[in-house]
Amino acid sequence: MTYRSKAEKEFADVLADDKINFAYEPNRIPYVAHKTYLPDFYLIDYGFYIEFKGYFKSSDRTKHMLIKEQNPLIDIRFVFMKANMKLNPTSKTSYGFWCDQHGFKWAENKIPDEWLTNKKKVDCNNINKEDAWNEEKKKTISSDKRRIPFDIEHSYLYLSYQTFYFRFHWPPDVSSVIGQREKVRSLHTHDLLEARFKRDELIRECKLLVHKVRTNEQSRRKKENIRSI
Repeated sequence: MTYRSKAEKEFADVLADDKINFAYEPNRIPYVAHKTYLPDFYLIDYGFYIEFKGYFKSSDRTKHMLIKEQNPLIDIRFVFMKANMKLNPTSKTSYGFWCDQHGFKWAENKIPDEWLTNKKKVDCNNINKEDAWNEEKKKTISSDKRRIPFDIEHSYLYLSYQTFYFRFHWPPDVSSVIGQREKVRSLHTHDLLEARFKRDELIRECKLLVHKVRTNEQSRRKKENIRSI
């Protein structure tokens, strides 16, 4: 067996010498890191935040997708130094186009005049408590199908090293048949929206397999009952 460090190998030898049954890194345990985000500017008279960006890193994009999903009432907009810069050297997607894809308003170098036409003074410390925003929240979510509904959790997903993974725990009766406790697969993306689409496809596949296994087991048991008569 290969261990990640010499110290782990030595400790494993101690367990083995003491005849203690153990498994090394048997499964992954999901967790959520509770963090806070400090935006650059808040326009008090207009009720939205401005994030001024020179470089728009992959980690920043993932962070803002999560913030957008978990805080649907908060309006965060981007002002880029160069909005036509590409996400990375091999990408054809610019900063501005990425914002268009994911429902963020953006501008280059300065705030557009149209952003300053409607005043909506909201206390930035109580945005999630503003009753007046509830109807607007519903309209925004229903009108933009690309946006992830705010009341759906990140079930079956976890993020590791800026890559989303899918995890599905098999029911005990199915697990005993297929010989697996869970299905884990890399989704090969750091984009939350893309991960959700891929996750939904895998959920359908897993639930279909659960149905097939249970149907086959019921059929097998019926045959056994008939033979025992």
